[in-house]
Amino acid sequence: MKKIVVVAIFLFIVVVSGAFGQTTADEWYKKADEYRKIGDYKNAITSYSEAIKQNYSKAAIYRYRGECYFEIKNYNAAIADYNTAIEKAPNVTPFYIFRANTYYQIKNYDAAIADFTTVIDKMPNFSDAYISRGDSYGAKGIYLKAVADYKTGIEKGYDPDKFEVGKPKNIVMSFCMPLYMEIIVNHFLGKSDIVTKYENLLKTICDKNKVTRAEIEAFYRDNIRGLIAVVVDEEFKGKEVRASTKVEIQKVISDFFISPTQSNFNALKTEKEILMLRKEINDYNMAFFISAGMGKRSEAETLLKEVTPLSDRLKSLTGEVIKPGDQNFFREEYEYSSFSHILSLLNYELANNM
Repeated sequence: MKKIVVVAIFLFIVVVSGAFGQTTADEWYKKADEYRKIGDYKNAITSYSEAIKQNYSKAAIYRYRGECYFEIKNYNAAIADYNTAIEKAPNVTPFYIFRANTYYQIKNYDAAIADFTTVIDKMPNFSDAYISRGDSYGAKGIYLKAVADYKTGIEKGYDPDKFEVGKPKNIVMSFCMPLYMEIIVNHFLGKSDIVTKYENLLKTICDKNKVTRAEIEAFYRDNIRGLIAVVVDEEFKGKEVRASTKVEIQKVISDFFISPTQSNFNALKTEKEILMLRKEINDYNMAFFISAGMGKRSEAETLLKEVTPLSDRLKSLTGEVIKPGDQNFFREEYEYSSFSHILSLLNYELANNM
């Protein structure tokens, strides 16, 4: 009898061992997926780990095990898995998103910003990435960059209703600042439908986060010049332009966004005309010297005649003299195009109505 029992136990062990031995890496992976989908993250991690032990080495398995570690708040393990996934598949954008969100949870905001920037470089129209990077900037207290990212994210289609409740007040106000900007600019432009849209969005965010309209308006007034300075600096980075032109552009744009009146709007239009005149005069003068140098006297004389009224108009606006055929012309080719681009970044409708 004892012998029969021992044999039976042995056969049971052999059968059980054989059954487990037959579980392939793919089967472990499928089991892990099933556990993960029902929220059993610990068993999912165990199963993913078994698949990895059996040489299942595709990048996705590290991404999914990383997700499970994230859900049980083992953030360091999650980051380690996302690192492996990125090493195996550096062009897969979601891996950077998951790692960035994990860095955000452990308050490594610089690393989060770096990963969200990578995502934006790979997917420039992915609105959520701008919002998440804005959160990271806001968490570091860099509110102007946060505002710029929130604005871009909203313009690229982010739904403000998804904005999470309970974020710090300054982050909420940074998010609301571009909404308020849309309201005051489009009110000036007479775009009532756009004003209504953003008024509703702003009210929703304020109500959800217990922030008052007065607080948003004060935050806007205190920070709009700084925001415009950031945008202008970024636009002219690496470009050789006159310092006076940069100051001039920054002032005229700031004046309008602080007080969107007809007078300030006219000043914007005048600034645009001045920059366009400078560009056109310089283009004509350059063409004049090329023609003159090639001995095309008639063509050169025609160019001088055509540029004269432009020079007269510039002088009447600014007192600035760039004579037809002047060899000392400025060659900052970016002034006019940069001005238009800055306006479009700050408010598309405004740039479109200039």
